[in-house]
Amino acid sequence: MIVTIDQKIAEWFNSLQTAGGWAWGNLVLCAIAIVLCVLLCGFVGLEREKRGRSAGLRTHLLVGVGSCIIMIISIYGFPVPVGTGTGSTYNRDFARLAAQVVSGVGFLGAGAVIHNNGGIKGLTTASTIWLVMAIGLACGSMNFTLAIIATVVVMVVLVTFRRIERIVTRSNPYFVV
Repeated sequence: MIVTIDQKIAEWFNSLQTAGGWAWGNLVLCAIAIVLCVLLCGFVGLEREKRGRSAGLRTHLLVGVGSCIIMIISIYGFPVPVGTGTGSTYNRDFARLAAQVVSGVGFLGAGAVIHNNGGIKGLTTASTIWLVMAIGLACGSMNFTLAIIATVVVMVVLVTFRRIERIVTRSNPYFVV
């Protein structure tokens, strides 16, 4: 089994306890996840805001942080009872709430798409809403490295490919990107 940096960070925070035995490390780890989510989703939201798109900074932050909180709740919000007895089994499926987030955000993204004069506008913004949801879920599940890498890739695509699109469509106006 490969142990990631994220797992080591989570294990260290989860091991922190007070003299009374209260594990305050979980609370700190959740706070770090939410703050990191705000930063990462904020970058994407600022880019959309700067371009004057229908969903900007606030929308991207709210979707990302909401997704992060739902993932944290699915991990820490439903503890498994201790001393359940013989033959008892408990199944904790962390992906159930996350799957509902994916479905719900799909509807939100659909609201960002506008049909105008035979064309479609807002697909990139709808995609970024869906992506900040995924970044929020990654932060909430303490996969910080994945969330950071995903944000970097999203920003590279939003900034770099926009320039490439302009160059390609300038040389061939009938080319649709």
